[in-house]
Amino acid sequence: MERKPLLGMNYDYFILGAVLGICIILVFSVPANYFPFRKQVFLSCCCGKIDFTTMENLLITSIFMTASCVVAIVFPSILSVLSIIGGLCSVTMCFLIPMIALVKTSSEKWYHWYNLLAIICFSILVVIGYTSVVITIY
Repeated sequence: MERKPLLGMNYDYFILGAVLGICIILVFSVPANYFPFRKQVFLSCCCGKIDFTTMENLLITSIFMTASCVVAIVFPSILSVLSIIGGLCSVTMCFLIPMIALVKTSSEKWYHWYNLLAIICFSILVVIGYTSVVITIY
């Protein structure tokens, strides 16, 4: 946020307060919004333990906050981050998961010609999709 300071003032304290408020909101809302993801990480890392200590909670929250800061520093424009995440997720949801579901639910073995045809076709699409994400990064 940027604007000229009010008349008679050297600094725009109102904008500074707004920026500080946004930073505080982000710091306190990110762990709350990512609670399901944090719980899954806890369950994966702590061998299915349901109750977590304050130290474990603080550690995982700190890791998430650090990762968020690193992403913000590496990718100052949110558009590049959203395009990368969107590309990875859309390719996975549109091509990779349906291929796995088709092969798993098929009554034939995975090396049957019908399943192999699906694996080859979907694999080509997955490679094209992930390649476009890599090209977007560079």
